[in-house]
Amino acid sequence: MVVREPSEPQQFLLANLPPSQRQIRLALGIVVVLLVAFGMTAPFINTQLPSVSATIPALETAILINDLITSALLLSQFLIARRWALLVLASGYLFTALIVIPHALIFPGAFTPTGLLRAGLQSSAWLYTFWHAGLPLAVIVYVLLRDADSATSMSDHSLVAVIGLSVAVVIGLVCSLTWIATAGDWLLPRIFLDSVHADPSRIWQTGAVDLSLTAAALALLWLRRRSVLDLWLMVMCCTWLLELTLTAVLLNTRFSLGWYASRTYTLAASVVVLLVLLSETTALYANLARSVMRRRGERQERQIAMDAMAASIAHEISQPLAAMVTNANAGLRWLTSATPDLDEARASLGHIVDDGHRAGKVIGGIRSMFKKGARGRLLLDANDLVREVLTMVELDLRNHRV
Repeated sequence: MVVREPSEPQQFLLANLPPSQRQIRLALGIVVVLLVAFGMTAPFINTQLPSVSATIPALETAILINDLITSALLLSQFLIARRWALLVLASGYLFTALIVIPHALIFPGAFTPTGLLRAGLQSSAWLYTFWHAGLPLAVIVYVLLRDADSATSMSDHSLVAVIGLSVAVVIGLVCSLTWIATAGDWLLPRIFLDSVHADPSRIWQTGAVDLSLTAAALALLWLRRRSVLDLWLMVMCCTWLLELTLTAVLLNTRFSLGWYASRTYTLAASVVVLLVLLSETTALYANLARSVMRRRGERQERQIAMDAMAASIAHEISQPLAAMVTNANAGLRWLTSATPDLDEARASLGHIVDDGHRAGKVIGGIRSMFKKGARGRLLLDANDLVREVLTMVELDLRNHRV
């Protein structure tokens, strides 16, 4: 499995995120479980079971919901990554979601003995063939487009219009294929001899097309595998291969053990990619939430540090300013007293000048702290600090004497 480090934010999407070893082991475990289940049911696949008319509507309703949600999640990935390969894959899942609606309606015995929409004996079988050819084709196009695909620069409004157009095309395609399978039933090759039994040679010929497309999609994904999405698409293709092997190679009757097992594989294939999309999206959201909380904590810590620094700066600057004010008051009092003392006034002015230089040094030291690459430390002489405090006390006593 090729693992590449993400180099830009959008590569954290499932379409670009490399799979972990845990995900690879989980995918392999699921495939092994499916193969074991296939091997256990293979000797009994032609065992006839009771016909349960609600099986198809129930299973295909679940498939409809699963594939619609999967398509919506892939379309959201397309809006973020803006890659056409994701739009093609989302359209493929939308196709499988919509085509199960007419398939459930026209299936013999689901709603009426012969099916709705004026369906014929071959309508359900051919819709099943169209259904299982659509998604493998979309996967093949997805793989071929992915490596050569670059993010489009279209606006969000244009992307929404493109999505609307693709949905309209898929709906039109589903309607067209439904019309061919129902109104053109008499023109299509005969697959089923009656509502239960099929012609083995004919079902093999039609199933071989779906098998070939699914095998080609799996081979391309294996050769060009790169992301978490690719990994689980391979699991989906493996599940479809097992299902098509049952329906196209080993079975020739409906409502047998193998027939029910094949429908279970169909449901499992629709669930696989949906579950990984939901789980990985939830994991990415959790990581984002933790990252936001960490940044919020760091911002609060920086705010506390800035408040402490501001208090320290105010303290450092207030000392020379207070000394300057004190010396200025003392000088004014020496000059305005009944017996002016020019020497004391001159000394007070000198102290003001010294305090001004000291304030300038404090400001310069603060500026040097914020310069890039400044990592030095300032030495503080405790004796100078004591002398400054004594000087301020002496000035205060002098002012009181004046």
